[in-house]
Amino acid sequence: MNIRCLYLNHEPYTMQSIFQRLNSFFSRAAISDSTPQPEEAEIDDNTLKNYSFVIGSLFTYFNDLPQEAKRRFVKRTHQFMKNKKFHFIGLEKNQDIAILVSSSAIQVTF
Repeated sequence: MNIRCLYLNHEPYTMQSIFQRLNSFFSRAAISDSTPQPEEAEIDDNTLKNYSFVIGSLFTYFNDLPQEAKRRFVKRTHQFMKNKKFHFIGLEKNQDIAILVSSSAIQVTF
């Protein structure tokens, strides 16, 4: 089925060709591989154990990851926490809450 829907520059365009043109337009705007990625901070074993305990106690997703992926997940969580400021309104300041919020954000992008 070839439906002609509009004419641009006196050339007929089908819906498929319009979608292909739109796709090529938006795909050029995609992020290139040359975009520098933020470096993951190195963490010590004590931090890894602490974060793993807190995250693993509530997120089964984290428990199912291989050990190297867990380490990378914790590194990203730690980096996220370092770059954000957490405000505890009506709550006692608690690092575990900040870890869980950070790990939720990382899980979306992991």
